[in-house]
Amino acid sequence: MALRQSGPWTYGALANHIWSFAGEDDRSDVNSTFLQPFLSYTTPSAWTFTLNSEATYDWTSDE
Repeated sequence: MALRQSGPWTYGALANHIWSFAGEDDRSDVNSTFLQPFLSYTTPSAWTFTLNSEATYDWTSDE
């Protein structure tokens, strides 16, 4: 996770990547990335507005 706060703004991203490198031969390989960027703004009256998204990618998928 990377996060930055500057005045009323908060922004950053949560990211991870998992992969298999050992284990049973009859199990599928795992090689997957997850990314979740975010942005929020807090008003002087303490209302917070947030924009958030998620993306995943399977690096081993044939499709």
